[in-house]
Amino acid sequence: MSELFEVRTQITKLVEQLITIRYQMKGVQASVPASSVESSLDDLDAVSDVPTEIRTVIGNCINDSLDPLIRDLLDLVKQEPGAALANGEAGRG
Repeated sequence: MSELFEVRTQITKLVEQLITIRYQMKGVQASVPASSVESSLDDLDAVSDVPTEIRTVIGNCINDSLDPLIRDLLDLVKQEPGAALANGEAGRG
């Protein structure tokens, strides 16, 4: 069981680092000023410019990848040992 405890400890440390990275990415995203294309409602079909693309890609990466990763890892370390097997989730993924 000490190996499992060590693995959970390592995952918890990685989650802390991922949360730090998440906040850093949010900071970078917030530091990119909104462009005139982004703030104008005149042409909603306009091709996005570089600032808009940067803000969008960072936001999508956080929402679609980083947040689910953090959530899943936190759920994993909170599980009781053997819970996945008891729930029939072995081999999932």
